[in-house]
Amino acid sequence: MTTFSTAKKRNNKQLGALSLEAMMITGGIIVGLMFIMSKGPALMYKINTVKFTSQASEIVQATQGRANLATLTIPKLCARDALNESICGTTNDGRGTNPFGGDWILSGNAASPTLIDLTATLPNDQSKVLDLADLMAPTTRAGCTEATGCSTIKTTASSIVMTY
Repeated sequence: MTTFSTAKKRNNKQLGALSLEAMMITGGIIVGLMFIMSKGPALMYKINTVKFTSQASEIVQATQGRANLATLTIPKLCARDALNESICGTTNDGRGTNPFGGDWILSGNAASPTLIDLTATLPNDQSKVLDLADLMAPTTRAGCTEATGCSTIKTTASSIVMTY
């Protein structure tokens, strides 16, 4: 009986050490999660930016080689299965499908029938309009280095119009 009680006391001492170790591991995990959560908004913005540029590129590529760009629209491209469903959306009109919660609107350019205007609305992230415009400026017809002073990209408070 003496051996059993000594073993029981030794196990109780080990349990306390395990609890301290478990608390340290749990604390480390909590600190790690807090760090990841603090970087969440910036990380999501980067992911949305990559998706945004990819979708814009897909729309522009779908217009290449098509006649009569003046009448080409997102619904027409969706009806021809020329665009991914993530751009067309459930109603095949490009509404609410860009990564920032806005619309994709495709229209012919008023100045030239061989060019298109691609409009992206950003109703949920209006503070990002200028940043995205600068990002997209080099991809437009003029290939500008930034949106300011670029003739083929225009911004409003909640939209970007890119000419290709």
